[in-house]
Amino acid sequence: MRLPHWNGSVLMRRTKAMPDSFSVELSRTFYLAYPRTLLIGAKDSPSNATFHYRLTKKWWLTEDEIVAQQELIGWICRGPERVGAIHLIEWHPIPGLGNEDFYFELDTYTQSAEALAGALATAWDMEQLSTVGPILEFHRLWMHPDHARGSLWCDVMQQLIRRRYADKFSVLIQHAFPIEYEGEEEVATLGNPPFRRRFRAMQRLYTRTMGVVPFPGPEAEEGWMWRALSKGVPEPKVRRE
Repeated sequence: MRLPHWNGSVLMRRTKAMPDSFSVELSRTFYLAYPRTLLIGAKDSPSNATFHYRLTKKWWLTEDEIVAQQELIGWICRGPERVGAIHLIEWHPIPGLGNEDFYFELDTYTQSAEALAGALATAWDMEQLSTVGPILEFHRLWMHPDHARGSLWCDVMQQLIRRRYADKFSVLIQHAFPIEYEGEEEVATLGNPPFRRRFRAMQRLYTRTMGVVPFPGPEAEEGWMWRALSKGVPEPKVRRE
């Protein structure tokens, strides 16, 4: 799939560039194919858009072959411009995998994976959750400021969920953390009023648009949110001390 031409000014936030993961993806676009396409909105509507995406191969994190990963990465395009990007991570634990094995498998992978595993393993009995189905992580979202206020990104996500994930995966997990505060630990705290307002606004936005709700207990204050994608998903529990 040949994507629209990149205009550098289109891909800049008001104050900074897009997240590093999408910048890296952009730098490799010449070498990558995006063979899958979703049409968002009516074909003849002036507000329609397309989502061009690729799926990585599914691969085991370690030679133990107990948790596999697959990623979905794509660009939201409106006319000649790329106006947004979505990065999802699929986690495929073998059915019946326990909390400890799941946590230590992701702990050896990346810091963000370790944080996800810690939140999941303290809210659920992973042996039960992994039996229901794989886990979908809404890992990254970027929208150009001129297109960020509408429902475009949510329309893409809802269509992806209906087509690929509903009734096949157990839960959708989101971490409500403002991208612009990444790497700024000193100010990215709930004690900082600007961060707290942005953080709470993101939680309200994700609840309204994606139907996710905060985890119980301390995980909610860390921004973790969830939604069941299949029947039989047990309710999360308060963190065990």
